[in-house]
Formats: sequence, C-alpha cells, structure tokens
Amino acid sequence: GKLKQRKQLGGLETLRILYTGEYGRSLQCINRVGMVDKLGFTSLLEKFWTPQLQENMEYARKIGESMRREYIDVLLKSDVIDEVDRSALIDKAERIRIRVAVPEASRDPKSLLEELDMFVSDDLPWATFFTS
Repeated sequence: GKLKQRKQLGGLETLRILYTGEYGRSLQCINRVGMVDKLGFTSLLEKFWTPQLQENMEYARKIGESMRREYIDVLLKSDVIDEVDRSALIDKAERIRIRVAVPEASRDPKSLLEELDMFVSDDLPWATFFTS
C-alpha cells in the first residue's frame, strides 16, 4: 500500500499558481518537496479545483522538472557533499519519475466538500503527497 501524508504548506519556498475567476477560486498551491532527505520524494500529487485540469497537470510536471534541475544544480555546486556521494545523488535525481495525478475527490464535488470539512480552516491551502 501507499503511505499517505497530509502536510500543511510551508518550509521550502512554495510555488503558487493563482487562477482568478468569477467564482473567487482558491489560490492553488503546490508544495515544493524533495530537497529534504536527499531528494525524498518519489511522486508529487497535485490538488487542483479549477476546470483547467490538463493545463494544470502540465504546470505541475514543469514545476517537478524545474525542481529536479534546481536540485541537481545544487548538488553540482555544493562543497559539503563528498565526491562519491555527489555522483550517486545526481544519478538518483535524474532517475526519479515525476508522476502527476488528480485525486478522485477533485472530480466529485460531494467528496471534495466532505474532505474539506475535515480541515480546520478551508482558507489554508494544502496538498497531499504520496510516497511509495
């Protein structure tokens, strides 16, 4: 099975994608993960409540790829990493598959509302990450 972790956004810089519309859509956030625990992310699950799902999926993939490039760049320039570790870490970073998916709840308004009720404040942006 998969370990499901729900985290509030924070820590590393958060990339925000803002959509405006007549219904006052929420600020969409994708938390940056993976630059902790030596690239400890295997997949990024993004949560979008806007109609532009396909477009958002593309953004999420691009963000994932730019995170990867940025991380590799840090590995190349860092003077605190042993040479032996450096090549292994870079290799691992290059081989990670970035998977983007939309949870079922975002397709089903009723489930989404039930899920939203579980949060302390629905003003807080949040994301769900799966580690496999």
